[in-house]
Amino acid sequence: NPNSKKKPAKLNKDFWIVAATNILLALFLYLDLFFVSSRLGSEQTAYYNVAAITSRVLYFLTGGVLIVFLPKSSKLSIHKDKGNIKALIVKSILILIPIFVGFLVLPNLIISIFYTSNYLPSLDAFKILTIGMIFFSVFNIVINLMWSQKSDKIPLFLSIGLIVIDVLLLNYLIPIFGMTGAALATTLSSLIVLLSSLFAVKLWVLKDRLVR
Repeated sequence: NPNSKKKPAKLNKDFWIVAATNILLALFLYLDLFFVSSRLGSEQTAYYNVAAITSRVLYFLTGGVLIVFLPKSSKLSIHKDKGNIKALIVKSILILIPIFVGFLVLPNLIISIFYTSNYLPSLDAFKILTIGMIFFSVFNIVINLMWSQKSDKIPLFLSIGLIVIDVLLLNYLIPIFGMTGAALATTLSSLIVLLSSLFAVKLWVLKDRLVR
């Protein structure tokens, strides 16, 4: 009946799980900025903001990579196409490497060009955060792989753990090391959650093999 009203499509549970995960990941990107601004003076906060915003270029570049990655990985099976999936992950990471290396090798030049030499005191935090953002970017690639394989809950649990670990480290390291401590907290949190995600994928594949 053309005059009948169509019922709006209901959003399923998987949608809300993925949405919650993305909210937590976005929160992670701003936690260190919040802690620095609330614990340190305006001068250090300004330096840290420069380091944080610049280092996150790697993460935002990953968003472009995932536009290509997700449709391709969705067509593959992690149990049947392991070699192709590994190659896809490696290619995705390689796109990030030139900027990652450039940030680490030429941090003075990067900061000076975009923010002037007045912000060179942010260099240590910038280099540490650059390492953290490559960890976090690869973590995003891994959880997008999980989403493409219809696994939604594991990324959510990992993201919750990421927030908890980051808050604990920020509370502990900032009073000791200042803005460098905030950068260390972000980087260590990213490394821990990346290793956890890789371990989760390994267990997931192993469990499926045992069931089969």
